[in-house]
Amino acid sequence: MKIRFMSGNQHKVNEVQRILSPIGVEVVSVSRKIEELQTEDVHRLVRDKLTKAFEAIGRPLFVEHTGLYLSGLNGLPAGLTQIFWDKLEAERFVKLVAGLEDAAVTAKTVLGYCDGRQIHLFEGSIEGTVPLVPAGP
Repeated sequence: MKIRFMSGNQHKVNEVQRILSPIGVEVVSVSRKIEELQTEDVHRLVRDKLTKAFEAIGRPLFVEHTGLYLSGLNGLPAGLTQIFWDKLEAERFVKLVAGLEDAAVTAKTVLGYCDGRQIHLFEGSIEGTVPLVPAGP
């Protein structure tokens, strides 16, 4: 079985391949960057991204978005996580969170699949805390 996965991030493509190849799924990488809708509504963001991706290649495919939801910021940055990360980077991000009353965070990933007729969304999340020192960049 083959699936198309569109992402401009090779790390995400590698992760999807690592997860799916042991069960016999071949991931066909479509390396394109889609201009993302800037919203905290991740489902709306993924639907928009998926629609643009399908229009670009005209074939069934998956897209993905992962957002961080900080308790101390009332759930932000959500769909805006990449903007926060790009502007703050690891050191300033952990300093920002350290200054909050609550370092709890939820990381939520939403996968979107479009077969040309319907859009399907799949969601998973994990909870934790932001460390005081970044583990890497």
